[in-house]
Amino acid sequence: MLLTLPGIPGLYTGDEFGAEFEPYGHRRAIRWDDAHGLRPWYSALLRLRRNLPALRSRELRLLDLPGAGQVLAYLRPGKDKPRDGILVLLNFGSGPVEVKIPESTLAELPPRPTLEDLLDGSEMDEREAATVRLPGYGVRILKAP
Repeated sequence: MLLTLPGIPGLYTGDEFGAEFEPYGHRRAIRWDDAHGLRPWYSALLRLRRNLPALRSRELRLLDLPGAGQVLAYLRPGKDKPRDGILVLLNFGSGPVEVKIPESTLAELPPRPTLEDLLDGSEMDEREAATVRLPGYGVRILKAP
């Protein structure tokens, strides 16, 4: 979430490896072995933020998705071109969920009929983009190709 919101992301030493920090516990050296496999995840998100101006802008529009439960959805509009807008969907629940994306929101991500998931490279046609499935604790970062 931090790397898709406006502002400077607050990453601390060891976050990219899943290091646990206990401020009042016994201090020990950070293990840099990436036991949780988070380094590729952070690398991909940092690359997206660097390459996509919409993820570095101040603009953010929260979306109200009826029945979305624990899903946080927002649009990061393109600065100069509407096609550069990014749709971010974050599922904070443990179970999978399907969210309906309003037609008005999809219309802000021209050209259609496809959207690309910037995390896994998959594409959705117009029908699939209208209802997006998110796994538990899952994220989709979508953009018109």
